[in-house]
Amino acid sequence: MKAFALKGDRRNFDTAGELQVDTGGWLVLRAWNDGSDPQVLDLYPYATTSPIYLDLPGGPSSVPSDADYFAAWLDRVVADAGSRADYRNDRERNATLDYLRNARDRFRSMSH
Repeated sequence: MKAFALKGDRRNFDTAGELQVDTGGWLVLRAWNDGSDPQVLDLYPYATTSPIYLDLPGGPSSVPSDADYFAAWLDRVVADAGSRADYRNDRERNATLDYLRNARDRFRSMSH
């Protein structure tokens, strides 16, 4: 874990550098405030990026039961998304379903 101490108004941060990474896994950037802020409509302001996955030797291996769980969950998501009638057009519907099916198939491949 790497932490940064913000100074001044603590509303902006810009940095560059390197981070030593020895094994695969994922990275995420989190930002939070210990107290409320009147400009943020939340008692505990918090933000996070999407994960950045690192496919390196020594990374976490998938557990088949975890992969099975997410494949089954995505089966339900695909069924629900396929039954919706509020897509803007067939192209949007097909793109959404293809994206979800590809994710499901990736989890299925991890369960073997």
